[in-house]
Amino acid sequence: MKQLYSKVSIDGMRDEYKIVAGEKITFKTNTGRLEKGICCSLNGYRMEPGKVGFDEEMYHFSKDEILTQIERYVYQGITTIMSCVPIASERTLEEELQSALRAFEDSPIDYVLGIRMAAERVTPEVMRKCGRYRLPFIIIEFEHESSWNNFVFEWIHQANFPYRAAMMVDFAFLSEIPESKRMREKKVCYDLLSDKGIEPYEYDIIEPHHVSTSFLMRTGLFPLKGSLTQGSHFDYNLYSNHESTRVDEEQILDYHGEEPAIIGLRGEILKVEKKLHLKRGFGERLDIRKPGFFTASHGNKISRVRRSFGSWSVLNKLSPSLRQVISKKD
Repeated sequence: MKQLYSKVSIDGMRDEYKIVAGEKITFKTNTGRLEKGICCSLNGYRMEPGKVGFDEEMYHFSKDEILTQIERYVYQGITTIMSCVPIASERTLEEELQSALRAFEDSPIDYVLGIRMAAERVTPEVMRKCGRYRLPFIIIEFEHESSWNNFVFEWIHQANFPYRAAMMVDFAFLSEIPESKRMREKKVCYDLLSDKGIEPYEYDIIEPHHVSTSFLMRTGLFPLKGSLTQGSHFDYNLYSNHESTRVDEEQILDYHGEEPAIIGLRGEILKVEKKLHLKRGFGERLDIRKPGFFTASHGNKISRVRRSFGSWSVLNKLSPSLRQVISKKD
């Protein structure tokens, strides 16, 4: 059933919008007319997109524990949760993924799962399975320096095409060195990845209680989530405008630390003031078909060898004389 809203203030802009929405926003304008029907005025409220949270530890919770944790997140305005499943090996990926999905069956908010693997266990087949099972991100953990030195990123990145799951790297082995040197060494590692045409998202800068738009773009959740545009899910947080306390009309208030008065997910109300209205199983697992859709063109400008670097990555490991012989045959 469509819902009609007028006088909608979005992201602190002075313009007021008119919105028609069901599960998704179907019409948004600040000049046109709304369809006929009962319309709700949101005068006195400011609307922001529902937040996306990131909780890597949720995988080992029971169903009841997950529900309790989600309640805490909802109070903060989170309508979608991203979590991560630790995978022991490529052979057990399906089994461990299905186990994690069963734990989220009763989730009252939307969710999306990625995987975490030790670098020595990540193979091209693992990356292909990311596409097969719609896993929009993978955290590759380098526990030892030897795993970093022996990792062939080019083959992994090649296997990641065309699905393009977002890759993050966790340099666990750098935690053993002093903090003053750690940042410098980490930059060296990221520069090396850039030289190979790989642009991993920085694992350390993910915000657990409000995932950034750049990460949503990289994983393919944007603009379905984290946006209030035509075609996006109608996930929203409503905050009181506090008109009586405002002095400067141009002032932009910081709402991130404030609890929303009303929270909605796909048009359904999750919270009003202090009362939650959560439904077990209402949440859906998001089916991400095009991770990095908004970042692909930028990445291709930086490196144009993504479809052919498999050959040169092998040649670079050969001796100069053998490399010359193979090049002449080509």
